[in-house]
Amino acid sequence: MSTVKQKLRPREVAREYGVSVDKVLAWIRSGELRAINAATSQVGRPRFLISRADLAAFEQSREVVSQTRQGGGK
Repeated sequence: MSTVKQKLRPREVAREYGVSVDKVLAWIRSGELRAINAATSQVGRPRFLISRADLAAFEQSREVVSQTRQGGGK
């Protein structure tokens, strides 16, 4: 059995990326990072969980592709 967690909390994602929890929550609220709300009630405080697959898709969407210059100019 794998010891890698399949769902992560915003705090864990923040720690992994070296950003604040508020930044992760902003990504979720903007729709950039998918998450599910696992709270027992929709009116209370949300309890977001992020799947490893959604985290991989997020990384891919933010991947930086270097641009090489065409031609031989300086």
